[in-house]
Amino acid sequence: MPSRGRPRGRSSGAFSRAGREPLACGRRKWLKDRKGRTLTKDDIAHYHRIVVALQETIRLMKEIDEVIEQHGGWPGAFQTDGAKAATADVVPFRPRTVHPKPEERYLTCVPLVPLKAAAGAFSDPQQVEDDDWEWVAVDTKRRLRPGMFVAQVVGKSMEPVIPDGAWCLFAFPVTGTRQGKTVLVKLHKDADPESGANYTVKRYQSEKVEIDGVLVHSKITLKPINPDYKPIVFTEPPEGHFAVIAELLEVLGEPPSEVAEAEPAPVDQRAHRAAGRDSRQQSSFLDPAEADPSERNSQGLKQQVDPEQLDRDELVCMIRQLFSDGEIRDRDSAIRELARDLGYERAGSRIHEILDNALRTAVRRGVIANAGDGLALDGRRIEDYKRDFLKDQFLASLEGRAWKEREDAIRDFARWLGFLRTGPVIDDTSRSIINGLIREGRLESNGSSIRRCG
Repeated sequence: MPSRGRPRGRSSGAFSRAGREPLACGRRKWLKDRKGRTLTKDDIAHYHRIVVALQETIRLMKEIDEVIEQHGGWPGAFQTDGAKAATADVVPFRPRTVHPKPEERYLTCVPLVPLKAAAGAFSDPQQVEDDDWEWVAVDTKRRLRPGMFVAQVVGKSMEPVIPDGAWCLFAFPVTGTRQGKTVLVKLHKDADPESGANYTVKRYQSEKVEIDGVLVHSKITLKPINPDYKPIVFTEPPEGHFAVIAELLEVLGEPPSEVAEAEPAPVDQRAHRAAGRDSRQQSSFLDPAEADPSERNSQGLKQQVDPEQLDRDELVCMIRQLFSDGEIRDRDSAIRELARDLGYERAGSRIHEILDNALRTAVRRGVIANAGDGLALDGRRIEDYKRDFLKDQFLASLEGRAWKEREDAIRDFARWLGFLRTGPVIDDTSRSIINGLIREGRLESNGSSIRRCG
């Protein structure tokens, strides 16, 4: 079930960064607007007030982060004692096994993978075969995608958020910041103090210090939620010590019996889309603005997902997946099919605009290209793109001039181009691109971190 009391997709660290970045941008814009002119005394006094206000705001944000962590982090800091107790009383259940056709996978079901196997196999995603695992139905409001899987977490170190024996939904790879997220980690040299295994599920916390103007890791903590257990702390660079494999999305709960009994069989959406194109009977279709997102509609479509809740990279990944069949589609047909993938029988004006903008983004990134009167996949593999184009896209995928770990930058670059997984080919190509950009003076590096040059 979704965590209560936590803003969707945000950790306290993400909140802090999300607050600092717009403030810093505002300060830079104020100076940029006055470039080339002499500042008056009033201008200087006003700028001084801006700097003081920014420093005070950042200080307060840091205090908020610290208080939240001291009280259990998200969402524990905002739960009453009764709510926490209720969370710990969740009765673990085993998800229902299903036998989907290949085209039905990741629509209503995902693989069930033991954590030990996930920690080993998913460290090289291109070696993972969907046929290797048992498949289970998942009752969630999230849009399922390749890379998600269900696993059972055994142990008490993450209680009350993750009860002992709970079945959880994970996703790999971990995209964006890891700060504050609960992650599955493969330990290379150490062992989990609780289980003795070479993998663990803990909350990721990173502390950085500034050395010669550059932020570097000073300490990484894999933190349990249960105060009876000790954290795993690394004060050396993480390379060689551990690898972050997957991110916990939610703890699954026992679905109500009436829902479980009424749950329809997985729908072959590609066949359904084809049938929808042949049919012109619209009387029973639900408009997205009127549809109840908690139910399947009369056409058997999957639960709706508002595209505004997805980031642009997720939409680009959807577009690559749609066009991977090699078909040429006109823009309106592509929008209708994407809308169906999101659970909408029709694309209203708002949905149409969001998806149209996502298609334009995919064209700019080289995922799809104009093909006569329609659109088609531009490059099926990363090797299909020219090196100079990949360099420009890699730079574009970096946000501003903030330092970023190379592994994170490579994962974000893959998603920028619509690839859900990295693997050896994308990883090697990306590292070659990074080295080339460093030699050209377009990237600068500091240990395992990189950023764009000014």
